[in-house]
Amino acid sequence: MLQPEIIQKLADEIHLAGQNTMPIEPFTQAYPELTIEDAREIQLINIRRRMAAGAKMVGKKVGATNPVMQEKFNLREPVLGYLLSDIIRDPSQPIRRDTQIAPFIECEILFVLAERLQGPNVHPIDVLRAAKGAMPAIEVPDVRFTGSRTIVDAMCDNVFNGYLVTGEMMADVRGIDFANIPIRLWKNGALASEGVSSAALGNPLRVVAWLANKLAEYGECLEAGDIVITGSQNPAVYIDAGDHFEADFGPLGRIQADFI
Repeated sequence: MLQPEIIQKLADEIHLAGQNTMPIEPFTQAYPELTIEDAREIQLINIRRRMAAGAKMVGKKVGATNPVMQEKFNLREPVLGYLLSDIIRDPSQPIRRDTQIAPFIECEILFVLAERLQGPNVHPIDVLRAAKGAMPAIEVPDVRFTGSRTIVDAMCDNVFNGYLVTGEMMADVRGIDFANIPIRLWKNGALASEGVSSAALGNPLRVVAWLANKLAEYGECLEAGDIVITGSQNPAVYIDAGDHFEADFGPLGRIQADFI
């Protein structure tokens, strides 16, 4: 583990990078010994900072659920992040492009929990029982590091969390084949990408189960009312001011996001 003063210094640097929309060099370049445990502490320092400023914890996110991303970062499992109220937007709220550094679009399936999920030994069937519903979501991650980044850098930056545009209608989870939901994304009217929900660990229900079990290792759990986004279903599509995006999630419905 790095010294506490260095961890605090790095947490301050990544916070200011987001505040000033000015990218910085990846921490692993100057500190190659930086561990996932160090990165998690940096992540949590800034989560606590945002909550002290008034943001509320609303749920969790999971990154690197796609095998392509896991291979790229040499990962054996996904990584977790936290969702706070200060990043939530609805489709009628345009997002200012100049508030982010290098944002992109990720289409993600979002679950809303009606019951607590406490690991270990949570399985996809438990997720179905605990889920209040599911809806489409567009995450707008932002990369606050320049150059070549590692998954440790991503964890420091709360898995590149930016904005989250949530759907307006929630679907009943019963009867939906979550492993085979087709997802299509249009940018300014042109088809930008296509995917299928199995890109997330084969089934996004498995992602939520993994998350509940992983949180148990830290003495945490998924609470009733939490929202969970389950990882990107499409390749990154980058954003310019004036862009309009619309995504179709089959049985879960459609969602849009606009940038000014």
